[in-house]
Amino acid sequence: MEVFPLGNNMKILIPLERYTNKKFFEKENKNLKKNWHFVCLKEDLKNNNDYVSMEIFGFLITLQNFKGAIKAFINVCPHRFSRIRSKSKGNGIFRCMYHGWTFNSDGIPYGIPMKEKLFNIKKKEIKSLKLKELKIDYCGNLIFVNLGVKKKLKEILGKYFKEIEMMSKSIGKEVKSNVYEYNANWKICVENTIEEYHVASTHPETFDKLLGREIKYDFDKSNSGVKIDSNKKFLEKWKPLEEKFSDRIYKINGYRHIFIYPLFTIATTMGTSFSLQSWQPIDINKTKITSRIFSFKQTKTMNKELISALDKSTNDFNNQVFDEDKDVTGNVQKGMEWNVNQSVFNSKGILGDNEQRIYYFHKVFLK
Repeated sequence: MEVFPLGNNMKILIPLERYTNKKFFEKENKNLKKNWHFVCLKEDLKNNNDYVSMEIFGFLITLQNFKGAIKAFINVCPHRFSRIRSKSKGNGIFRCMYHGWTFNSDGIPYGIPMKEKLFNIKKKEIKSLKLKELKIDYCGNLIFVNLGVKKKLKEILGKYFKEIEMMSKSIGKEVKSNVYEYNANWKICVENTIEEYHVASTHPETFDKLLGREIKYDFDKSNSGVKIDSNKKFLEKWKPLEEKFSDRIYKINGYRHIFIYPLFTIATTMGTSFSLQSWQPIDINKTKITSRIFSFKQTKTMNKELISALDKSTNDFNNQVFDEDKDVTGNVQKGMEWNVNQSVFNSKGILGDNEQRIYYFHKVFLK
């Protein structure tokens, strides 16, 4: 195991009140939103007038393809402040669903129904109604939006930029997109996904049957990663498939997981399935998780039944893992709330070597 030199008996650094106190939650949101946040893939906006919309830390955001140019704007109409887009994705001109105000690629309303009859708006005033535009940037086929950080995306991603770029270009068709709501603070959800210690007891029929025990960690900037080779038993079963999938772009004999602070992960198993996950803090004890599962990009025609079986297996695997994690994260939240009120345990808790990414996450968070 490649252990980051963090010292013996790593302790939980974030005070438990930060997981249970509403005031801390509200303060965190103000700070966390000032970052680059993953929003979608280029594939989601490949056609003219394709759009996606979402909410990130209270920001209502929409991205749209304007004849090949992708732009991001605040998703609120300047007329009566309705959301412009109500659906998470679709195709259509950039028009507010309430009164039909239509916007161009600069976010300026060029189509206002009955403008001359109902409004005394001059040309200069129309420009003042321009929607707030947000900066976007790319890492391969992934699109990120900037909600207030000065650093460039490449600087934020650090040494992981090139690897994520390669992984993104290896992503094929989407297998399934799922949204889960966990009854736990967002930090508990993040901590759960960046440690391997719980795998054997929480995921005995999924991850534990796939992964070996040799774990290698890596760290850079505010981010961290892990590589775990598959166990020998799994690799023996995998051999016939390895021959069929040998020309895939991103190859790995196991599991690769990268966490980009504060709320995004990209992971792959064997380079044949990929998952993109993002977290949305809803309340002090509630978190929405968006998980998108993809197959790998095929460079040659493959057996459809085989690919279909692989996709189904991947989706079933992920659904089971998420259901199991939902239970354990909820239990952690309840336990923390109880201990904050009762003060039974004086210690904040300790962390083992398989939880060192949590320690690193805590250090970054407390900055």
